[in-house]
Amino acid sequence: MWCRCLTVLTWQRCTSSGGGLVVAAMREGLPIINEEGFRAFWKGNLVTITHRLPYTAVNFYSYERYKTLLKSFTDLNGHSANVGSDIFVHFLGGGLAGITIASATYPLDLVVKNNIQLHLAVLYLAYVLE
Repeated sequence: MWCRCLTVLTWQRCTSSGGGLVVAAMREGLPIINEEGFRAFWKGNLVTITHRLPYTAVNFYSYERYKTLLKSFTDLNGHSANVGSDIFVHFLGGGLAGITIASATYPLDLVVKNNIQLHLAVLYLAYVLE
């Protein structure tokens, strides 16, 4: 929630002060470059890629498998006579792929996030009790 509020406030600040988007990006970006360096813009990118790459790969694979399976059930392998059935196959295949990938990755995300939060809580508690 805090991140969303910060993003909205930054966007409002950027667009309300005039000068255009490029000027606003420079005004917001230069302090980051000065304080943390240019590489700060990619902070956390490796973790995101580590999550998104397998997620997307499994999503595309499962979508194609579900689509092939559903087309074999509806006899649409080489025929494009019924456009409604073809749309239904794509829609249902995408939905099933989404369910599959969410079922496969959500527990992993939950475990990783809980471990990080628990580790940070332990560090904070150790700092407070010192």
